[in-house]
Amino acid sequence: MHSVLIQTPLHSDGLQILSRKFQIVHCTDRSAATGVARGANATAAIIGGQWQITASVLEQIPTLLAIGRPGIGVDNIDVEAATMAGVAVVNTPDGPTISTAEHTLSLILALAKRHKAAARQLAHRIAPQTEPLLLELRARCWA
Repeated sequence: MHSVLIQTPLHSDGLQILSRKFQIVHCTDRSAATGVARGANATAAIIGGQWQITASVLEQIPTLLAIGRPGIGVDNIDVEAATMAGVAVVNTPDGPTISTAEHTLSLILALAKRHKAAARQLAHRIAPQTEPLLLELRARCWA
């Protein structure tokens, strides 16, 4: 059975799908990941943005055929060296789109409704009237 090194957190559904066809080897320590991948004869690695995949790293993992990068960028992977070594590099540029949009909306609401100030007021038993009024988004967006 081929093995896949998982170096970054993945959704449990994704792990379950992978585990049907591959032996999963976890290693979140990027300083040890090369050795773990080599020891597991990994044919694929799913990595985060911190592990730098260089020509030297690729030479140390000769069984590697594919590198997956959840998210947009592959700037931590020497794509040219990977291509020369016959290692496919893939990413998921549209993967975080909905999550990013939702996070943006949550930050807008947190700022407009002054969540940080509200938490401070509650913690210090400060009357809400001592802080500036909340921003009403409806008046800003649909006016």
